[in-house]
Amino acid sequence: MTPISVSHIFQTEKFRGKSLEQVYLTDYAELEGQMEKERRKDSTSAIIQEFDELRQIVLGRKTMASICRIPSCSRPGVKLSLYPAPGRGWVPRPYFWCEEHEPWSKRAGVLAISFDVSKLFKSKVDQRIFCKNLCRELGMERVTKELAHSFFYHGDL
Repeated sequence: MTPISVSHIFQTEKFRGKSLEQVYLTDYAELEGQMEKERRKDSTSAIIQEFDELRQIVLGRKTMASICRIPSCSRPGVKLSLYPAPGRGWVPRPYFWCEEHEPWSKRAGVLAISFDVSKLFKSKVDQRIFCKNLCRELGMERVTKELAHSFFYHGDL
């Protein structure tokens, strides 16, 4: 495999050895919290600039999910739905829908496909589960540095 150039490799205990791209895909809510703390200290730091660039790359994509939830539909997903979980807020399992199809339940929350959605979950465990499920839907069973780099900089997996 060809060596890749990654932006930032974490040295802190929690994310030690992981790239910024990897952590963005696997633990977005936690990463964003850390970036907000860093931004308050120095809004021009290199890691803040890199984080903002990754965010713009993701926000610039209209479709990210593989296909619509409807079995007979092959259009790309452009929105996701979450279903309520009594006492927990939302179930961290997203379902994807094309422009023409809607969720089967009226109780479902419909949102843009984004890692920002992970912030809706109350527990860090649910936030991570959501990111893992979203990555799995994007074709990444295990998020490696190479896959994360390819996702952001080449738009493929």
